[in-house]
Amino acid sequence: MATTIKMIAEMAGVSPGTVDRALYNRGRVNPEVKKKILDIATQLNYKPNAVAKGLAAINKKYKIAVILHTQINTFQREIIEGVEEAENEIKDNGVTVEIMEGSHFSADYQIGLLEKALKEKVNAIAVNPIQDQRIKDKLNQIASSGIRVYLLSNHLDDVNYCAYYGCNYKAMGAITSGLIRITASTSDRLLIFSASFSMRGHKDRIEGIKEGLKDYGDSFISGVYELPDDDIETYKITRKAIAEHPEVSIIVAPGAVSSKGMITALKDEGIYGKVKLIIFDLSTISKEGLMQNKIIASIEQSPRLQGYNAIKGIYSDLLYGNQPEKINHYVPTKIVLKENLIYG
Repeated sequence: MATTIKMIAEMAGVSPGTVDRALYNRGRVNPEVKKKILDIATQLNYKPNAVAKGLAAINKKYKIAVILHTQINTFQREIIEGVEEAENEIKDNGVTVEIMEGSHFSADYQIGLLEKALKEKVNAIAVNPIQDQRIKDKLNQIASSGIRVYLLSNHLDDVNYCAYYGCNYKAMGAITSGLIRITASTSDRLLIFSASFSMRGHKDRIEGIKEGLKDYGDSFISGVYELPDDDIETYKITRKAIAEHPEVSIIVAPGAVSSKGMITALKDEGIYGKVKLIIFDLSTISKEGLMQNKIIASIEQSPRLQGYNAIKGIYSDLLYGNQPEKINHYVPTKIVLKENLIYG
């Protein structure tokens, strides 16, 4: 059955007249409502297909650059899978997506990728931004030139961006603290491992955990350690942390970046499966730990959905000429237990 304006209106919770105004620019519509309507229309292949045929007739092309912050790891691979899935759905409409791999959280390298994207005359950039003033300045320069800037998977303050696609990291930290409350008492001691502090989301997540556990007292959190994107160094840091804090009974740690080095260290220390371990990201290592009852839970960040939603949203904005300003599109945060893997 063909998609109708009435169907879109019902899904968006608005009147058919509002949908008509949003789709055909016939009058004023709240920007967030318009965005919702256009996203639904895109998902249902209502307006995009019709417009795309017109664009193809005049050889209109769109190019989107996706710029990562580091080399491709498990988490980034899932984001890319989502990006590629979305690209496959719209590539016949004259859309191309170029994925540019970063290097070890290097701001200099990311600036080089941004400059490369400019030379290639892209219409929009989706970037997982490194927390660095030079990155902020470069993104603001790009935005002022008329190229659309979108933030993917990590926020960045003081940047003129159209929209953010990714996790609500502060909320994720709060959810993690809630899980800790269920599994631990005030007599337990918590050790937090985090991926690079050069990414704002990682800091926000830690802040969310701390805020959620502040009534447990200052001594509840034994320490916070930054893990590099390198299994060998992560192994060393993890063993050092355990040696410094033998009282630790619960650990929160990343499950994609350098998780192998961290878990190997816990095994060598003889505490893997003895301490309560909560992992971010549903990686292969996380799944194995859950099935073996070595990990009590994984906090899933839906990286594939982050990538998919970003490309579909950017395409919708380009197609309709939308000019959103700092709109947040958060993916769901999910707690995954062993039973979720067994029963779905």
